[in-house]
Amino acid sequence: MGSLHQQKTVNAIGGDVCVGVIDTLRELGMADKVSLPQLVAVGDQSSGKSSVLESITGFAFPRAPGLCTRYATQITCRRDAVEGIDISIIPRSDSNEARRERLRGFKRSLGVDDLALAGVFAEANVAMGIRVSLDDDDPGSSELTTFSEDILKIEISGPTQQHLTVIDVPGIFRTATENLTTEDDILLVRNMVKRYIADKRTVILAVVPCNVDITTQEVLKLAKDVDPDGLRTLGVLTKPDLATERATQNAVCDLVRGKVHALRLGYYVVKNRGSDDTDNDDDGGGGDEDGKKKGSSSSREAVLRKRHNSEKAFFSGAPWSALRHTNRLGSQGLSSALQILLRAVTKKEFKNVTADLEEHLRARSAELELMGDARNDAGQQRRYLGRVSNEFQTMASCARQSQYARPLFSHWDLRLVTRVVRLLEDFDDAMRTRGHMRNFEGEAKLEGLVPKSETLAGPMPEPPSDYGMFEEILDEHPDLYAILKEVDYKCPEPINESLMRHIEKVYNDSRGVGLGTFSEAVLLEVFKEQSKKWKPLVLSHVSKAILIAHDFICRLLIEVCPDEEVYGQLMDILLRGKLRDAYKRAMDQAELLLSIERHGQLMTMNHHFSHNVQTAQGKRLLEALDKIADGGEPVLHHSYGNHHMQGRDLDSSAMLRVPRAAIPGVVADKSNAELVRQEIHDILHSYYEVARRRFVDVVCQQVVFHLLLDAEDSPLRIFGPDLVMALDETQLEAIAGEELVTRRQREQLEDEVERSKKAVQAVRLGAR
Repeated sequence: MGSLHQQKTVNAIGGDVCVGVIDTLRELGMADKVSLPQLVAVGDQSSGKSSVLESITGFAFPRAPGLCTRYATQITCRRDAVEGIDISIIPRSDSNEARRERLRGFKRSLGVDDLALAGVFAEANVAMGIRVSLDDDDPGSSELTTFSEDILKIEISGPTQQHLTVIDVPGIFRTATENLTTEDDILLVRNMVKRYIADKRTVILAVVPCNVDITTQEVLKLAKDVDPDGLRTLGVLTKPDLATERATQNAVCDLVRGKVHALRLGYYVVKNRGSDDTDNDDDGGGGDEDGKKKGSSSSREAVLRKRHNSEKAFFSGAPWSALRHTNRLGSQGLSSALQILLRAVTKKEFKNVTADLEEHLRARSAELELMGDARNDAGQQRRYLGRVSNEFQTMASCARQSQYARPLFSHWDLRLVTRVVRLLEDFDDAMRTRGHMRNFEGEAKLEGLVPKSETLAGPMPEPPSDYGMFEEILDEHPDLYAILKEVDYKCPEPINESLMRHIEKVYNDSRGVGLGTFSEAVLLEVFKEQSKKWKPLVLSHVSKAILIAHDFICRLLIEVCPDEEVYGQLMDILLRGKLRDAYKRAMDQAELLLSIERHGQLMTMNHHFSHNVQTAQGKRLLEALDKIADGGEPVLHHSYGNHHMQGRDLDSSAMLRVPRAAIPGVVADKSNAELVRQEIHDILHSYYEVARRRFVDVVCQQVVFHLLLDAEDSPLRIFGPDLVMALDETQLEAIAGEELVTRRQREQLEDEVERSKKAVQAVRLGAR
């Protein structure tokens, strides 16, 4: 009979399709990616866990002082043409990068002829920072720990190995040892045990010595908490040779027969290798009588063979022989039971494993897709940036045309034109309602002047404002501070002063000897004063338009170029300076338009100017005539009938009946200065409205839409294929070249995706 890990009974696993697929998944390295069926041995310290695992795997744990289990040991058996043992450390999840790299560097490869592993285990203890002795006088020992959440991974490969993962976790203990263990260590070990047995795909080997009271074993309670139905918990009773009293032996037999403290899957009894057994002991067998190196493959097989024979001889005596018919005695019976249990757990969880693998493949494929294509040379880098720039321009064009059907535009920040239009509506409203320094006399409703919030259907609700976001955007991009102006400006209401008095003052301070006339300089000065708030208003709104455009560009770039390193280099090396220049052109143009409108020649070809002047003068005349009519005969004659209407029930067809002699007094009673003052006011009012509308339109068209959105050198057009094609190799490498870490990450992801595809294909074929 060969060694236990080579027993033919183990090959029964390969007869099950699902288990065979799980073997394939382990070959593909999927055990580290998704949870696969495995065995975990749990129990108190010195309960015999390691010996049980040795009987299952054929792996002889080293036996030496200070080498008790201080961390989880994962033994992975896998079928391979080459025999060997690879030992490594999986760092705990909260390790910093330096510690991760150091522990990942711990790798030991041994041949099957070298199973004296005590030295390797001791080296692993040192690497993990484990304190193993009370007599450690090393000054740095105070920084050492007794237990670690790192994992020692042992991979045993060979052509006859079965794919199987068995985990040995530290034994539960309840009393701290001075200078070695603490209350925190007790909690750490208990939590570690709970974490490992919680996985529904884990078969729990609850290891209990025969010479203890079963009711005191916490491991059984922990197992019941996570497996209340007992579908994956199997009891293993160890050290039957220490149950010397008849009552203790009978209690063990009752447990195996299920008479007391029954487990659904029952208990098995195995005899441990003695704590003092060595390869040269009679009980351990082996020796080097043939001149072979101690620990060689044949010697190891001999040790295991003699152990099995010793176990068989032990159970042939009373009272154990009475349990022979239960098939629950010895490591052979335990191995057979585990094969059946593993098949059952595997079949039950097969669909869930498949779903986890498919999700893992989707996640890793998405992660690889986000990285884009490889960028190792100038050609690959140019193609990558070309695709990014094409995607950017496509999305920018959709945003410019307010075509928001793509999922990308579910984010309000990327609805560019909608945000800009709302900003410009606010700008127009501010210019119309608060842009003048003083209110005009009478506020005649000129042609085409309709309040923003009024329509034929009534008042319109105000749209949500972006103003709360501008400060946040500016904080994210402080380099724009030098370009933008008046971002925080809040336009005040017109001051409560008479515009007519202000006109009178300006006129009186500059009047000449002309007869009933005024200088154009008077009108220019009054207009400059009345439009004084235009400058901060327009600079504020253009600055906000720039912030909206810049925020859009940055957010869209992040969407089409998720690689943070490339995004950062694109902005720093290629785009930031060009964007700043484009924004400065927009601000300069806004200031130029301001200068022309407020300090240049007052002129217009708009026919509404003269029409509105005449309308204002006509209204002024009508008001004067109305006063005369009220003082004379306050009777209105309707032009469409012979009846009369009393009071002010006027409409557009009504006529005033005014005494003829009173008409000359309408204008004769006014001074020359008063007539000039009224004329200046009416001209100013008419021109102001024409100029304001013209100015708002020009700012919107030239500055915002042309210079910021539509021009060939506008910010939205800067990052395009032409710019990418003009880059030299040095620039390409600086912007899109991959760091060594990124290249390795890509290679690992590509390998993982490829293996995951094979794994998914394997489970799909196995499910048929």
